[in-house]
Amino acid sequence: MDNTIKTLFNLSDEDFTRLREVEKDIPQEAFNGLTMRKVLIDLSEDFIKPRFGKDFFGRIGADVVNKHYSSRVVVTDCGFGYEVQAFLDGLTKGTRVVGINTYREGYTFENDSRELVRFENSIFNTGSVQDLHDAGIKLLTKCDILK
Repeated sequence: MDNTIKTLFNLSDEDFTRLREVEKDIPQEAFNGLTMRKVLIDLSEDFIKPRFGKDFFGRIGADVVNKHYSSRVVVTDCGFGYEVQAFLDGLTKGTRVVGINTYREGYTFENDSRELVRFENSIFNTGSVQDLHDAGIKLLTKCDILK
């Protein structure tokens, strides 16, 4: 969906990243006064899901993984349990999946249309990006994904 938004609104990679990561809850002139969060939610909930099914993102995600990846893949966003189930159901038989929740103090699902999908593994992001990376490597090694 990121590429769709970049193309529709003619955003550079730099502008898109700023709007999505730093200013996502600030109304933008480029979006007719809507926030980036609202544009993404509306595109998903009011256009894509009603026309292609609520599990669209899970199905298309599994299809992309099956067609384009043969090794390790990180999926950074699973917004609903039914999308996760569609993703898992659509993966090639035998594909190994490890679900990980990342938590950070002060960050919640407030103002977010998604639900918290709980996995069996968790990482608490209490430091730098490097600390988070290291915690992820440690967990994936423990799960025998990395050696």
